[in-house]
Amino acid sequence: GLQSANNSTLDCYCQRVEYLESGRPYLTDCHKEISISHTKNYVAVIADDDKRVAIDIEVFQPGWS
Repeated sequence: GLQSANNSTLDCYCQRVEYLESGRPYLTDCHKEISISHTKNYVAVIADDDKRVAIDIEVFQPGWS
């Protein structure tokens, strides 16, 4: 299953992530809203039972303010 940030297993055993034409990901085997972001060697995933969610991660670059 999916692991949450506090290391508990989310109540969802999804087999596949697929993508709508818009590029938004969805889980094929359960009804959760999901968002995925990645950069370099990092991946972030957020999921919710009801609300549409979004996440974005970036590797910090020196000189950013």
